[in-house]
Amino acid sequence: MRLGKWHRQLVIAALGLVGVSGVLWFALHDVMDRAPDDLLHWLLVAHGVTAYLSAVAFGSLLPLHVVAGWRYRRHLISGFAAVVTLALLIGSALLLYYGGEETQAWARLVHIATGFGAVLAVPIHIVLGRRLRKQTDRVELRRVLTVRAR
Repeated sequence: MRLGKWHRQLVIAALGLVGVSGVLWFALHDVMDRAPDDLLHWLLVAHGVTAYLSAVAFGSLLPLHVVAGWRYRRHLISGFAAVVTLALLIGSALLLYYGGEETQAWARLVHIATGFGAVLAVPIHIVLGRRLRKQTDRVELRRVLTVRAR
């Protein structure tokens, strides 16, 4: 199901910002290990705030976009992968924030691995949706032109 313009922009912006802030934080904190603490703090704040926005955006997709995709059997694999990925991110984030010390290490690994997966899964789902929409539009145009020609 096609999203409205503002809805599509909200979802892409929220998911893009949370993805960029997460990748930057990981790169500066874990890979380079040389970033100033203030920068890391504000990146983590930005990641948390945009994560809440992403959760709202994700929730806004469930009643229409996800249900319609399931009902019409469109992009089931990429859609299912996107939903599972985002659900794992939300669950692992909750464990990172509220879980005890015994859950921190594996929740962090799940969150980082799944986050990188989301950076791939969500854009793939969007590209596949746009490709199908173009094909569907062409088929519909041919049908209309055929009916008019008769």
